[in-house]
Amino acid sequence: MRLARTVDEGFLIFLEELSPAGRGTPGLRDEVRAGLAEHFAVSATFLVGSYLNGTDIQGYSIPDYLISVECDWGRMTDSRVLLTSVAEALRTHFPSVSVNGKAVALFPGEADACRLIPARLTGQTPAGHLTYEIPDGSGGWMSVCPYGYLAHLEDVDRRLEGGARSLVRLVKAWKYFRAVPISAFYLESRCIAYAALEKRMVYPLDLQRVLGLLWDDQLADAPAVDGTGGQVSARLARADRKAVFSGLRSALYYATCAVERMDQGNLSEAFRYWGRIFSGRFPACG
Repeated sequence: MRLARTVDEGFLIFLEELSPAGRGTPGLRDEVRAGLAEHFAVSATFLVGSYLNGTDIQGYSIPDYLISVECDWGRMTDSRVLLTSVAEALRTHFPSVSVNGKAVALFPGEADACRLIPARLTGQTPAGHLTYEIPDGSGGWMSVCPYGYLAHLEDVDRRLEGGARSLVRLVKAWKYFRAVPISAFYLESRCIAYAALEKRMVYPLDLQRVLGLLWDDQLADAPAVDGTGGQVSARLARADRKAVFSGLRSALYYATCAVERMDQGNLSEAFRYWGRIFSGRFPACG
């Protein structure tokens, strides 16, 4: 583990370790495209999610691809029907296929794992970004605008000199390293909405504040930042609620203790508490 002499250095080292280095933009495998084309009229496939947005976490995030298909939408009142149809179409070609929430997961656990999100084109935002409907995880549909989302994130991140994406990565690192069963996209949306109101980013303070906001409003819906005017829900499964709120309460406590120790000049204790948030992965003070 690398040692850090200052708080700023500690967070910069940690963020460097979270960010994938030297990774090109992944593309959907040709055999996956061919398998889909045998059963669906596919009008577009493109990268979305954390890989598109530049908020992926080294070793944890996997690519998501939006698959714009044309089919008998009158029969698709339940989005799970479309997810199942896509999974069955690919299962004849690939052994590792499963329906996972809002997407079809391919090659889980393998180096080239990815998720496919079937979608239908619905229009565009006033800014000219295309909008789609995708499965919402419970049989319905939700509106998304991937490039509207990216444009907003880039505006906020540019103003904060990279601070918005870094804050997203810090909160996602807590989720992944502590195995907290909550949507990464929901956390990202909350972070971006928070960062949009800030003038500058101070990572230890802003991390504590975001965790505090999540706790204070008990994971309320986040405003969609993609121009669709919708909401993003945490959508916690009943079985996961206790684990999520317990993890959030502990993280907020540790973050508060870390900031207090930092203010007191006790950096070794502050670093120890940040290490607890991130399951021992945060740099040590040295």
